[in-house]
Amino acid sequence: MGPQTAVLTAQNGIPWWYFFKHGGPHEGTRLESVDPGGVIADNLLIDRVIASVVYPAAEIVRPGVIRHIEGTRFSLAEIDGSKSERIRRVSGAFGKAGFKAPVVSDVRAEIWTKLWAIRASIRSAR
Repeated sequence: MGPQTAVLTAQNGIPWWYFFKHGGPHEGTRLESVDPGGVIADNLLIDRVIASVVYPAAEIVRPGVIRHIEGTRFSLAEIDGSKSERIRRVSGAFGKAGFKAPVVSDVRAEIWTKLWAIRASIRSAR
């Protein structure tokens, strides 16, 4: 990685960086359940990380083959909520590729909104 390399992390659920760069009493707390032993945090500078909330649905057909089912939205954010030039450039690149990629100021709230929506969807399917 070069000095300007950004890394966009994409995962479902609570991300390993959740308690980084947000302030508060849990600032810097590492979540063992998503970063066992701190391997990710120890090897990826937090200033390089761009947060995302992934909405597309996909399935693994076989190793190396992913089938896109639906969805084109990837909400993007700086972990500290700032509206940097970097996050605007990444959002623009996603847009040029045909994705919806809004820059959000509170990515943690959006993570919870998505988790609650999934939970409600599962309950209604029962």
